[in-house]
Amino acid sequence: MSKALIAISTLILAAAIIVSVVFLLRPVTKVTGIRLSANPSAEQAYSQTIKITPARSRSVKVQQYNAKDKKWVTRSTIRIGAGDTEKVKITFPSEWKNSTYSTWRIFVPASVKGTAYTGKAIRFTVYNRAKIKNLIAKRAVIMRMDNKKVLYDKNMNQRCNNASTTKMLTAAVSMENADGNKVVTISKAAANTEDGCLWLKKKDKFYLKDLWTAMLLASANDAAAAVAEGTAGTQAAFMKMVNQKAKELGCRNTHFVNPHGLDTYGHYSSAYDLALINIEAMKNEPFRKIVLKKKYRFNSLKKDRENFVKSTNELILENYKGHLGGKTGTTDLGGLCFSGVYQYKGVKYVTVVLGSSSRWSDTKKLFHYIRKYG
Repeated sequence: MSKALIAISTLILAAAIIVSVVFLLRPVTKVTGIRLSANPSAEQAYSQTIKITPARSRSVKVQQYNAKDKKWVTRSTIRIGAGDTEKVKITFPSEWKNSTYSTWRIFVPASVKGTAYTGKAIRFTVYNRAKIKNLIAKRAVIMRMDNKKVLYDKNMNQRCNNASTTKMLTAAVSMENADGNKVVTISKAAANTEDGCLWLKKKDKFYLKDLWTAMLLASANDAAAAVAEGTAGTQAAFMKMVNQKAKELGCRNTHFVNPHGLDTYGHYSSAYDLALINIEAMKNEPFRKIVLKKKYRFNSLKKDRENFVKSTNELILENYKGHLGGKTGTTDLGGLCFSGVYQYKGVKYVTVVLGSSSRWSDTKKLFHYIRKYG
């Protein structure tokens, strides 16, 4: 071999070694600020601001997973700034609006400036993919029970009178803090509760579990007052427990003044918060069983009369397939309200309609949305 060829080969080898060393010594690429769970509205754009180090004018690829081909597909490429560390606003391409569920990731290709970065999967759950025609309710929401992701929203965070849907939280707090076999002595205040349908008398005695059932099935306000007193001693003490529980659940637009939901100044909730409350209530086995009942008979402990209550939930009465019960509410200011649970293809959803004049028609429209887009 000639000296010239040897020299050229030596230079090539040296260059290769240098390049290899450079690649081996590349800084590790770090990306922070990625949110791995997204619940955007299809009516708006969706973006995340992330931080990338090293940046140095590299590119960032936004990729969507194609489940059919089992491949990641690049939907957009974004150029990073020239600094060592750069904040980058990632606006996700509109393909995510085409389905309720999709999976994305952030990918930064390797270069001499830094190693490759492959982000974890970002799970999208998209809401408001379509409008629900002729929905009368002023406020509504559909929420998955397992992850609390929203599928549909109509003024879901708007505060309003929520009527007897209040009793879901009354039930949840009582069931979590008291024994259903506890004997409750009816007070004068409970007996005199407005719109009480049990015709309670002072010093009547009932099992707490029977009062739960009357409260949830027939929406008995006097039973709700008795449940509050039987759980905490006084209604005032019980309402402190209720509002503390609402805060723990993340309810930002809820404050309850009474245990039954009669229109009262300062008593309000929202469709979103009631969905959270319904999910919490459904964790209690007595609640799940009661809201599936059509009717119920029980006696006072004095055995002086028999009480008969019937469900106010027309979906239960008509055996609507997939419906797992819920709670109605009706007041002058609140209108017709309902929060219930619907199961479709093994997934459970909470639906809420508030301020309606046709709650069953509205609720069935939400169920139809679930069947189409869930």
